[in-house]
Amino acid sequence: MVTLTGLIRTFIVLSQPFAGLPYENRKVVKFRNGWKFNLTYSQYRDFRDNYQALKKYVVKQVTDDMFSCDFGKFKITRSSPIICSAANLLERYQINQIEEDVFQVKGDKFELEGTACVLLVLAEQLRDGYRGNFTNKVVLDIGGFQGETAMLFSLAGAKKVIIYEPIEENYQFIKRNVELNQINAEVHNTGIGSENGIKKMKNEPKNANFSFYPKGEFEIKIENVTEIISHSKADIAKFDCEGAEICLCTVPSEILKKIPVYMVELHGEDVQKQVIKKFLDSGFKVLKRKPKSPSLVTVYFVRRALLREPTHTKD
Repeated sequence: MVTLTGLIRTFIVLSQPFAGLPYENRKVVKFRNGWKFNLTYSQYRDFRDNYQALKKYVVKQVTDDMFSCDFGKFKITRSSPIICSAANLLERYQINQIEEDVFQVKGDKFELEGTACVLLVLAEQLRDGYRGNFTNKVVLDIGGFQGETAMLFSLAGAKKVIIYEPIEENYQFIKRNVELNQINAEVHNTGIGSENGIKKMKNEPKNANFSFYPKGEFEIKIENVTEIISHSKADIAKFDCEGAEICLCTVPSEILKKIPVYMVELHGEDVQKQVIKKFLDSGFKVLKRKPKSPSLVTVYFVRRALLREPTHTKD
């Protein structure tokens, strides 16, 4: 399905606009600035929607799923979402390449270091990230990735951010970014689950250019989510943990209610149903839904007793 906005953008960016109508598989698409790429429809939408920020750069298709872009100070070869995110960030911020896969994004009020993947995540957060009144609040950040959400919570006035991130490389970036931005933070190199332990994982990402986890087999430390919530004394909790949010269903209602506001990214329709039911049964109300796809949605929950206190949920 094509929206009116998408249709208008298609006529702006393509020399033959009807080639940009929804299609299956791949096709060669020619853009008005001379680009000629063999794209899936998803890749086409990436370039269409970010054309204005990206059109001035030299972009070449290296493989079906990889594109190289010369941004002047640095060149990167990555997937279309990362290329487009870098272009959008450069409209407002300075980006420096520190190492082959380590980048620095610098604004007037922040400095962030991370892999190329953090360019995508930061751009998404700046465009359509978590919204709320974080002033003077303690925020529990489950799935801290490389520290981008902790930095944004701190910039929004959070007095403390408690971060959980199970991947060692990401954990090291979080510590670096906490230091760079002088964030009052408590950082844990663990994931969450229904009980304490070590979890063996295997990751074979479909897109080798982007994954939250290392490729291949690895182990992560897990902490009991009930204990984490119980001891956090948080005012707001954010859960973005790639499916591990299902363990929220094991948390006793009286413990869940210790945090009045939750922002939870839910993966899969079955997980959505189970987690939403758990919160509703525990005395919460769905305040807002932010769908990203049929199988991915961020849901804001607020404890019903606090609905008369809009400062907790102000958008």
